[in-house]
Amino acid sequence: MPNGSSQQEVQSQASSSQRAKENGWNDLNWNKIETKVNNLQEKIVIARINEDFKEIYRLQWVLVQSLEPRALAVRKVVSNKGGKTAGVDGSIRKGSKDYWKAIQELKKIVVRPFEYRANPLLRVLIHKGNTG
Repeated sequence: MPNGSSQQEVQSQASSSQRAKENGWNDLNWNKIETKVNNLQEKIVIARINEDFKEIYRLQWVLVQSLEPRALAVRKVVSNKGGKTAGVDGSIRKGSKDYWKAIQELKKIVVRPFEYRANPLLRVLIHKGNTG
């Protein structure tokens, strides 16, 4: 189980996420967020090299429970080339309200992963024409 320090980190992140929601999506300090996530990932790698599995578990728990990695994931999806294209489910994320909703949906998946059921993929056959 995670120790007290990681629980304090998660509680402080919860209060920072509330402030971030009030300030808005564009007001987030993305450089600071990327640095924090990268530092956590580096610590996981170092713990793995040292074979400190208890520390690996603790750091992974902190990383999964944090707001920052989910915000980065949503940012990467909405800012990439296909970010304005509807997916298989037909939904498009527009604006900070939808981005925060996506972060909350990711949180639900993390908290209760066994309740999440992925939708089946849509198979689209592409005619290749005369290839021979």
